Amino acid sequence: MQNVAPQAVARHVTQRPGAPLDVDALDRDLLRAYGDGSFDSVYYALLGTRDRRLLRITPVEKPCGPDYLRLGFNLESNLDQGSTYALRVGYHRTWINQLGGELLFTGQIGNTMGAGAKWCQPLDEAQRVFFGTSIAHRRNRADLYENDARIAQYGLQNTTTDLHSGLNIGTLGQVRLGWRDQRRTTTVETGTPMVQGERLDTRGWAVGIDFDQLDRLCIPTGGWSLNADILDGSNSGYTRVNLSS
Repeated sequence: MQNVAPQAVARHVTQRPGAPLDVDALDRDLLRAYGDGSFDSVYYALLGTRDRRLLRITPVEKPCGPDYLRLGFNLESNLDQGSTYALRVGYHRTWINQLGGELLFTGQIGNTMGAGAKWCQPLDEAQRVFFGTSIAHRRNRADLYENDARIAQYGLQNTTTDLHSGLNIGTLGQVRLGWRDQRRTTTVETGTPMVQGERLDTRGWAVGIDFDQLDRLCIPTGGWSLNADILDGSNSGYTRVNLSS
């Protein structure tokens, strides 16, 4: 393989040399390898010899990549409060090393301006343990209305820096533990300052849980999911818990 390391498939295969072939388990293993998104196909064949049979697994890399450029556009309209738009661009670099490290750079222009960078680095060939860091900055405006008339406009800036390590738990999902620093600034740009501008800094330990056992990405009909994000910013007088399922 040209870009993807061989262990990207091997880490999913549970078939042991010399053991009877479990076709159903092998099909599930190769489907998981294909689901990583690095291959056009992953198939196997049994080769016969005089005294034994050989299992050959053939992964076929995608012709595109390992660099990906993504573009997106969003437009929303509100009869009372006008329209908003956003043009998004992302550059995704996969397999920057043999352990499967990834880089992601994002940018956005429109009513909300922003940019970000993220690095995720597995620490073993099976990609069970990983390390990651990210930084993101976002700037947007918020309008204050009274009787359907805008009386003030505020500028909101949010910068988040994250440093974490995590554990992939099979096909169940992952858990993360790290340190997060958030800085929010609110300023009055136009109109009557009904609410004074302020700055809020929050930093502390962060725990993330992402479990997904849904049977489909869109419109699932079975399974379950659990997402939790906990930020212990008690040193800053602020603690946040987000749960969704």
